[in-house]
Amino acid sequence: MGDSEAVPTATATTSKPIRYVDIGINLSDPVFSGSYHGKQVHDSDLDDIVQRAKDIGCQKFMVTGSDLEESRRALQLAHDYPGFCYATVGVHPCQAKMFDEYPGGPSKMLEELRTLALQSKENGQAVAFGEIGLDYDRLFLSAKEPQLKYFEAQLDLAVEIQLPLFLHSRAASEDFEKLLGPRLAKLPKRGLVHSFTGTLEEMERMVALGLDIGVNGCSLKTEENLEVVKAIPLERLQIETDGPWCEIRPSHASSKYLKGAPELPKAVKKEKWQKGLMVKGRNEPAAIAHVAYVIAQIKGITVEEVCEACETSESCYFSMEVLSHTAAGCPDHQGTSMACPLTEKNSNSSLKSTNDIARHKASSVESESVQSELPVNFGEVVKGIYRSSFPYPWNLAALKKLGLKTIITLVDEPYPQSHVMFVKENGIAHHRILVQANKDPNVKIPDSVMCRILELLLDKSNHPVLVHCNKGKHRTGCVVACFRKLQGWDSCDVIEEYLRYAFPKPRLLDENYIDRFDPSQLHQLAQSSGVKTWQSSGLFKMPPQEQDRDKESPNCHVPPSL
Repeated sequence: MGDSEAVPTATATTSKPIRYVDIGINLSDPVFSGSYHGKQVHDSDLDDIVQRAKDIGCQKFMVTGSDLEESRRALQLAHDYPGFCYATVGVHPCQAKMFDEYPGGPSKMLEELRTLALQSKENGQAVAFGEIGLDYDRLFLSAKEPQLKYFEAQLDLAVEIQLPLFLHSRAASEDFEKLLGPRLAKLPKRGLVHSFTGTLEEMERMVALGLDIGVNGCSLKTEENLEVVKAIPLERLQIETDGPWCEIRPSHASSKYLKGAPELPKAVKKEKWQKGLMVKGRNEPAAIAHVAYVIAQIKGITVEEVCEACETSESCYFSMEVLSHTAAGCPDHQGTSMACPLTEKNSNSSLKSTNDIARHKASSVESESVQSELPVNFGEVVKGIYRSSFPYPWNLAALKKLGLKTIITLVDEPYPQSHVMFVKENGIAHHRILVQANKDPNVKIPDSVMCRILELLLDKSNHPVLVHCNKGKHRTGCVVACFRKLQGWDSCDVIEEYLRYAFPKPRLLDENYIDRFDPSQLHQLAQSSGVKTWQSSGLFKMPPQEQDRDKESPNCHVPPSL
């Protein structure tokens, strides 16, 4: 539906209360307990989150499991909020490498998964097997071979245990459907593909297989997305938040439909959180009302019709007896990845032997020591490509340990003498390529400038390479986002990574630029470089939120003394 088309009005037409069901929420993520990147920023507001959802009319949640431990935490929430929270059990495709790394081996992990699913199904807490599937957009997290192997193994477990499926598919439709098709007929309730961002044709094939389609903010980002959602048969629709991610943003095509939507409590920065307030950038179940409202507007029906269709769907998990409408209501986790954050769970999926793993762990310990001395907002993009803020002199020793061949500076700051000597003594090629900040709609980054930077990154003879601006947030974030588009990342994931580094001050103009950037300009070079297969080493952790680091270094720009 284009911007010029009339926006239909969607309101409930009866006095019956609207009943929302959030079929995908990563409620075990630490941010819902006030912890961000290992730091307790505010008190846990989990009970408040659950109450807000209930106040807006949410009847049930399904808390998603992304690995064995996440599944256990999801089940604990189902135990803590009986009749209101339910859980899935499974291992996300981006975590498929965990099977081979598990103490006792893959068979041991599969057996523990089987036992957990059986027991939790019996006590009514687990209502689906997932999040399982294939993700070829993020092969740097888990390679294709283990994804295929353990998707198939988990499908067989789901058939054995007779749990419907909670599925994830990214850029893998052919293999996904090939493995899935023969097993669906063996399940009493087939399940759904959650957080759907695929094409109209892919959606139609999923529906033809008897699967429901899960829609959240990431499913409503572009005009093309909206057309796909409009075409989803109502009887095959499910709604979700996938919090703490996938909120509806002002830059999304769907945001224009939120006029008149139910009001949510005020959202503030996490450092300013107070009881009763939401947190900016942390999506939560109460926002399910906005997802339903947008869908109703797109389809030209009432919100009540959307919710009733979801609640009574033939294959809906919540139509099972243990989740019947008579179940007692009760007083609620990042996932990233999608239930896991992209930069927090990177690891080397190519580790094969015990010695490899031991060496990897030893390297990880050393890298943690090095990382403590690295610049603010330092991160590994892929093996051999790093990002950061403008380094201080005391960061240079740690940077030397990376064995850099190239540094790309995106700002026109004078290079301090200490840095000039560092570059010269270590034989580093230094490229200064000025990137304009996206602060003014009339000032744009020329494609030629961005392509020049990306060409340097795509040439492995320049690796290891560090790309930096002043704070390592906006200009560097745009470069990394365009690089991710060359890797074939899903657009929501690209923006999600940008926001994690740019928080708490992301720029809408940056997001617009990232959306507009056309990676096909470098198609041949990207294809010949094999960039889509480039992976992270997994040796570097996600940095603390920038504002936390700023407390230690009040000014992230190069200080005048340099």
